[in-house]
Amino acid sequence: FSDYWTNQNSTDGVSIEISQAELSGLLKEYHTSEVPSVEDYRRAVALENPTNSGLDPCNGFQIPRGLDWQNGPFAHQGHAVAAWEESDRRGILAIATGGGKTISSLVAAKRLSEEVPSLMIVVSAPTRLLVEQWCSEMAEFGLNPYRTTSGGTIAQHLREVDGRLLRLEVGAATVESAVVTNNTLASQAFRDLLVTHSARVLLIADEVHNLGTDAFLSDPPDVSFRMGLSATPERQYDDPGTAGLLRYFGPVVFEFGLSDAIAAGCLVPYDYFLHPTRLTDSEHETYTELTEKIKKLAPFSSALKE
Repeated sequence: FSDYWTNQNSTDGVSIEISQAELSGLLKEYHTSEVPSVEDYRRAVALENPTNSGLDPCNGFQIPRGLDWQNGPFAHQGHAVAAWEESDRRGILAIATGGGKTISSLVAAKRLSEEVPSLMIVVSAPTRLLVEQWCSEMAEFGLNPYRTTSGGTIAQHLREVDGRLLRLEVGAATVESAVVTNNTLASQAFRDLLVTHSARVLLIADEVHNLGTDAFLSDPPDVSFRMGLSATPERQYDDPGTAGLLRYFGPVVFEFGLSDAIAAGCLVPYDYFLHPTRLTDSEHETYTELTEKIKKLAPFSSALKE
């Protein structure tokens, strides 16, 4: 109560002096079926902080000082950002592990936020570990994303994300963010929530090849801005799944493979030593059968990872 009273917890409300509320006309009779309007909320926030009328102009979202993403060994990050922007902010960045996929995507998101007045950044990742890593990286950019690995039910996650979307809608924030598992993204309720606010949602899918399943591609969220990230965007033994990813996220707009990363000095040079093993006809038949079983079970693997 004290936090709300002193505006230390203002994620979904604002406290103002009763005299101010009366003078501004905020105090009035409301019927039980009548919800205060967005304009009422805007005026309340403006009274509490008249210098910005309730808006948080930068929201702390900044490219870290000293991060050179346009020159030197990581100049390819700038090329990746430019390629995605030139593709109407849809497409897949195929960048080798260690080449800076995360940084490239967050730089692109920051640049997008400068053009879109209210932006919701949703990052999906296949595992809890990657969710935590994303949250750490986003903190370096000044973001404080909600993450679904913090515990709770899907209903609680929906309320939290909906609350952040509401802050954008009423002008109480300029940028909001959330990091979810692929399992959460695949839920119909979550996808419906994103579609409701599709005009200002950026979906960044890490390890995007994991989303090439019927569970996701049968009804993906129709958001305006889409970015897929992967060192290997093509799904092995699954051409239809790969084609579905390209239809939804857009084409591979930028590639930066292992050899490119090593040549640029991003990664330490190393050698592959292959040891081929030949299968008998019987072993090859067994291998093929097991591969088919794995393909059928793959859509359910995200639940095990989470």
